[in-house]
Amino acid sequence: EIGLRGAHELDASRLTGRRLINIDSEEEGILTVSCAGAVRTACELPLTMTAPSGTARKISIGGLLGGHSGIDIIKYRKNAAKMLALLLDRLNGKIEISVSDINSGGRANAIPSRAYAVICFDKSKTAEFDKIVSEFDARLKKECMTSESNVYVISESIPLPERCTDTESTKKLIFTLVQLPDGVYDMSHDIPELVQTSLNLGELSMKNDTLTAVLLVRSNSDEGKKDLVRRLEMLIEYTGGSISLYSDYPAWEYKADSPLRDAMAEVYETMYGKPMKICAVHAGLECGILSEKLNSADMVSIGPDMLDVHTPDERLNIKSTMRCWEYLLRVLEKLN
Repeated sequence: EIGLRGAHELDASRLTGRRLINIDSEEEGILTVSCAGAVRTACELPLTMTAPSGTARKISIGGLLGGHSGIDIIKYRKNAAKMLALLLDRLNGKIEISVSDINSGGRANAIPSRAYAVICFDKSKTAEFDKIVSEFDARLKKECMTSESNVYVISESIPLPERCTDTESTKKLIFTLVQLPDGVYDMSHDIPELVQTSLNLGELSMKNDTLTAVLLVRSNSDEGKKDLVRRLEMLIEYTGGSISLYSDYPAWEYKADSPLRDAMAEVYETMYGKPMKICAVHAGLECGILSEKLNSADMVSIGPDMLDVHTPDERLNIKSTMRCWEYLLRVLEKLN
C-alpha cells in the first residue's frame, strides 16, 4: 500500500490474462477507467548565508484548508507556501529583507495549509513591514472569504538569528518560489471536468545553506508528466540549483476502445436499471503500474462504498459490499 510497492514488486511474467478488474475503488456505481501517474521532484537551490543585522520576525500563514494534491487540486485551494512566496516578494520589493528559515511542513502529496518564514530587516523599517503584512492579511481574508475563511497572516518578534541569506540569494530564493508552477496545469480533453496534469508544492525547507522544495507532479498522461518535469528542470537549472526525481510511477491512460468497460457498464444497467458512471481519478492507483507490467491490458476499477479511507475512522459499507460482490459475479458470468 505504501508507495504502491506491492504493485511495483509484482512479477507479472507468468500472467497471461489481458483483462483486469481492480476492486480497490471507494464508491459503488463508479467505473474508474484511468488514473494519474506521478513523480516526486526534489528541487535544491544553494544559498549564500551571512551574519544579519537589524531585527527579526517570524511570519506565519495558516488557517487554510489544504487537502489531497490529487483529489482536491481542482478546488483551487490556496497553497500556503505559494502565498508566503508572494508576501516575501512584496516585502523585499519595499524594505529589502533576508531569509533565515522557511518551512511549509507537510508532505509532497498534501496542499500546505500553513507555512512560515524567519526574516531579517532594517529595524527602522518596522512600521512599513507591519503595514505590508497587515495589507497582505486583509487581501487573503478578502479572497478567501467564502472558501477558506479561517486564513490568517501574523508576525512575531524573535531573537536575531545567526545567519540569513545575502542579497543575491534572497532574490534567487524569492524568484524561484514565486516562479515555481503550482496547481492545475491542464484539463482532460477526453473526460469532462478531469484534471489531466497538475503539480503541488508540498514541502518547503531550508537546511545546510540549501533551499529544498519538493513538488508532486501528477498526470493522467505520461507525456504530460514528462513535459511538466522538464519545465521544473529548466527553471531550477536557470537559478543554479539541481533537481532529483523519485517515487515515479506511470499513468493508467484512458482507452477509447475498451470491451471490458462496455461489458461492465451493460451488466450494471441491466441489474440496477440505471447507467453506471464512467470516470477517471487524478490520483494514483495500482492500475498505472499494472497496465505497464501487463502490456496495455484492458482494465477497470470498481469497489463498494468506503469512508475515511487511510484514517483510524476507515469503514466499509457492508450492504454495498454485498451488492458489489453480486455484481462482480454477474460480470464474470458474462465474460466467461
